[in-house]
Amino acid sequence: MMPLELTCHACDVVLSAGSEDELVDLATEHASSVHGHTPPREHVVTRIRRHNP
Repeated sequence: MMPLELTCHACDVVLSAGSEDELVDLATEHASSVHGHTPPREHVVTRIRRHNP
């Protein structure tokens, strides 16, 4: 299985993880630590599913 990926639109960093849950956690941690906000989990999941058909 290929890793899932998600690109941060604010800084163009590509995040990748082995599962959706891991990628959601990674993306949430990135947004919080780098950009100072915590996106809703549902928003992150939707972006992951759109980016990884």
